[in-house]
Amino acid sequence: PTDVVGLVDRVTTMSQISEIYRHNRDGMDDEKLRQMMLAMEDVKAVLVKLAHRVHDMAACHKLPQPERALLAQETLDIYSVVANRLGVWCIKAELEDAAFR
Repeated sequence: PTDVVGLVDRVTTMSQISEIYRHNRDGMDDEKLRQMMLAMEDVKAVLVKLAHRVHDMAACHKLPQPERALLAQETLDIYSVVANRLGVWCIKAELEDAAFR
């Protein structure tokens, strides 16, 4: 149970970082955010966050167009690059396909 709690905590931290990025996009460097995600000591948390983003992209058709565009751009700039660097190309491809829909 403590392992699960720690994993959820790390995923929550990554979600908070992503939220800050989304609201301060001009003030943050994409590469620094990618490095922060990759520096997480537990790659499982990063994989969970990538899976969460795949789910978000599948459900984003319910959002207004401006929010969908921001989510898609963040997905291309950050999450697909992180998936590529981790070598999970199937997730990378799915994220890119969803972002271009």
